[in-house]
Amino acid sequence: MGLCASGLDGGETTRQRPAGGSLGAAHSALDDAGPKGTAGTASERELLTAAAAGETARVKALLDRGVDVNFGATLPNTPTALLEAVKHKQKEVVTLLLSRGARVDPVYLQKMNALHVAARGKANAILGMLLSEPGVASVINDRDQGGRTVLFYVASGKDRDLYAMLVGMGADETIPDSSGTTARAKAIQNGLVDA
Repeated sequence: MGLCASGLDGGETTRQRPAGGSLGAAHSALDDAGPKGTAGTASERELLTAAAAGETARVKALLDRGVDVNFGATLPNTPTALLEAVKHKQKEVVTLLLSRGARVDPVYLQKMNALHVAARGKANAILGMLLSEPGVASVINDRDQGGRTVLFYVASGKDRDLYAMLVGMGADETIPDSSGTTARAKAIQNGLVDA
């Protein structure tokens, strides 16, 4: 059940940052973080580095050698390979990791899961891939450290179709972030929905 409908495929090759504000702070924390200083074996750390760099063949070889696709999921201050690939918009690596059973629910900095990271980074094609994963409905309304949901980040952008799709999947428009702003209020502000 692929949910990458038209309107979800976007340019995933350049990193986009919001111009300041609290979303910019989330970018800084995630951009500065990464596999350096991460726990784990050399092969596990190599998996994180290869995923971030978009080295699909290297990621495949490491997984074929038995490195855990979900390494980092239960460790503090350690991302998963999927989080690294999503953060760096490595669509081919994301596809490989998902095919090998990578979980979308582990959180890293700012309590963001892979859905948050994709939505915040406006990686809409990758977000569409993640949304097609089994069990995603159980984490669709998870809140990050700032109280923001995936829908909140999408509402901060300009993609009406993606916003409507998330609502159709059960994303709650009324969950407030830590400052009391809801995804619906943000969507109205950005012209994604009518008041």
